[in-house]
Amino acid sequence: MPSESVFAFRAERRAPGSGWEVAPDFLVHVDGLEPAHLTWTAEDGVETALAFSAAGFVGHQLGIDGRLVEVRGVADGVRESAGRAARFSIADGPFTLLLDDGRGVAVRSATWRDASGVTSIAMVPAEQAGHADVTRLVTGVKATREHAAAGEVAANLVLSWGKWLSFGVYAEVEFEFAEPTVVDAYVFTSADDEPDRDPADWTVRGSVDGRLWRNLDTRSGQPSISGRHASRTYGIAAPGAFRYYRIDFRGTSGSPELQLGGVRFLAGGRRGFVGHRVEAEPVEFSGTVEASAVSATLDVVALPAALPWSDQAQLLRTAFGDDEAWEALKVAVREGSGEYSDEPFDFLEAVDDRLYQGLTKDRIMAVASAADYPHSYLVVADDVTFASSEHPLLVIDLYEEPGREFRCTPEDLYSVSANLDISNMDYAEFAEAVEEDGVFRGF
Repeated sequence: MPSESVFAFRAERRAPGSGWEVAPDFLVHVDGLEPAHLTWTAEDGVETALAFSAAGFVGHQLGIDGRLVEVRGVADGVRESAGRAARFSIADGPFTLLLDDGRGVAVRSATWRDASGVTSIAMVPAEQAGHADVTRLVTGVKATREHAAAGEVAANLVLSWGKWLSFGVYAEVEFEFAEPTVVDAYVFTSADDEPDRDPADWTVRGSVDGRLWRNLDTRSGQPSISGRHASRTYGIAAPGAFRYYRIDFRGTSGSPELQLGGVRFLAGGRRGFVGHRVEAEPVEFSGTVEASAVSATLDVVALPAALPWSDQAQLLRTAFGDDEAWEALKVAVREGSGEYSDEPFDFLEAVDDRLYQGLTKDRIMAVASAADYPHSYLVVADDVTFASSEHPLLVIDLYEEPGREFRCTPEDLYSVSANLDISNMDYAEFAEAVEEDGVFRGF
């Protein structure tokens, strides 16, 4: 697919009432038009609404958890999309669309207003597109967690009986196919008991060699499947020919245990779309989708199997590009122990490896879970850490409420680490002592 010229915007975001923070650039292309107002819903349910001017845009995003985030952007010229726009075939010729907020999630539906009228467009759900079952091509299944003692193992997922159970919501299941296969939809079948064990948050990835992975579909906050031994179909936004498929689970409908009765892979369906445009008179149109938007920042990444073993809790670097800032950050963390000791010392082991570059919290949780990480928390130096003048570090709970997070200034980190290491205080005591911006600065 040829590249398309897109409008670029330097973006910022904030929770209402808080300060603005740097966000990934927004890229917008609507078949060469300049929209005045644009709304869209992504495949993961996040809703975005933007109003444009010559200088940029203002608007908001509403997450599936109901949380509102304000966004704004300043026009930053025109760029090439590098083939990331969704391209549609209609009777009048090709139509292209790119709505990229940096999250790498494809568009489910969109509505915009420009000088000539109002247009809406929506993708046809995968279950209505028509597919062939290619699960028979799966030759191997493995998981980071399974209940082997009860026979509730990952291999059951592609059989016609049994189920898979994981004691923990963070787990990865990898499927190897006999040959590269283009999967454009997949089906989850619920297991026999406990609806709150159904997966709610996950990402599907594909790989040619089992080492480099491409994000294909991300879902968050999905409801339990209605009924036991019932099925639900999900479309893959950006299908490709892969021999390996992996599902990274990171949440359930409420239970600390995760289960599924089956997974099926579908191919051969060509996703369609329907749309309407109001000019002088309403006009209907429909067609097929040739390709879907994929964020280059999440496209192909090498993912480490596990965090390195350490007797100390760790400070994991995921943002690279400014080595001087990283060295200064380590010094600031070390100096924070000086209040409690005659000589400052390294109380966290620094992990400085580009294997971990760009890892999200969800992926970090999955990696730590897969390795049975021996510490109750992990400290992360990410993009937010280096973008802020205070350099607040992300502290992730791995034990009490896995996935809970808060940020902490480098100078106050020692008191957090020391008390968590000896269980003198609970994670929640620090998380509940943060200031309005979510940063812990001491009691």
